[in-house]
Amino acid sequence: MSRASLIELLLGEAGGTEPEPEPEPEPELEARLVSILEGARQAWPGLGLDDEVFVRYLGQRLARHCSPLEALSQVNATDLYLACACVEGLPGSHRRFIRAHVVGIEAVGRDLGAVEPAELRQWVCEHVLVAQPPQPPRIASFSGRGELGHWVRITARRLLIDRRRKRSPHTTDIEHVPASALVVDGDDPELGLLAETYRESFRAALEDAFGRLSPRERTLLRYRFVDGLEVNQIASVCGRHRVSVSRSLGNARQRLLGHVRRHLVTSLRLRRSEADSLMRLMRSQIQLSVSRLLRRAEP
Repeated sequence: MSRASLIELLLGEAGGTEPEPEPEPEPELEARLVSILEGARQAWPGLGLDDEVFVRYLGQRLARHCSPLEALSQVNATDLYLACACVEGLPGSHRRFIRAHVVGIEAVGRDLGAVEPAELRQWVCEHVLVAQPPQPPRIASFSGRGELGHWVRITARRLLIDRRRKRSPHTTDIEHVPASALVVDGDDPELGLLAETYRESFRAALEDAFGRLSPRERTLLRYRFVDGLEVNQIASVCGRHRVSVSRSLGNARQRLLGHVRRHLVTSLRLRRSEADSLMRLMRSQIQLSVSRLLRRAEP
């Protein structure tokens, strides 16, 4: 396939619903794509991954909010190349994946303990590399925005924690589970890195936002999250209509989360999409944190 055709394929796969950016100078885009392909082949010689297959795979995972050239600069294309080969089931791809990441997987086993390294390797490989038709292998969810090694370690950690939880569902304290294992939406371990990095900042943002609530809002939230009262019960206690209480609770929650989001955007200089992702990831912590803050604020 010619270079021009590969670029056309890349741009076609990268198309989305966002407004189209200014077209890239074709020579610059072509040079970048050629460099990516050459670097990936050198990193993983002999895999036999077809350029057309990889460029299509690459284009489907490019960010939509920026130009193709900028999006390419954000992708770890070498790791994505191996992931694509594994998804395609090319001979030798799984063996190279294991060889490249066995140390990281075993480190997770040593860190969390109570599992043989060979057993954990088998779990991870089955979980990540084996397709569950009609779904592709889970490694297809690796977007390339980060290192595959991080993605694998987070996947291994979460897999081990999940297996422990299934064996002893009442012994896992969520406060001691790494944030990277708390991914809720999209099942994307890469986003877990975001939560791991900013977990303390999230808690600080939540405390700051909590301090901005009115006494009335805190009282309503205490009834709901600490005392476990339903809306009808809160309405009875406060002598208000349930619709009014429901609306006030919703407003208090939105104010709280809105303050947290703005704090993350301004203090950490996150993009709005990153702040939204972090909010979703830490959703399972919000009720626990709010309850703790409310108890601390009790007169």
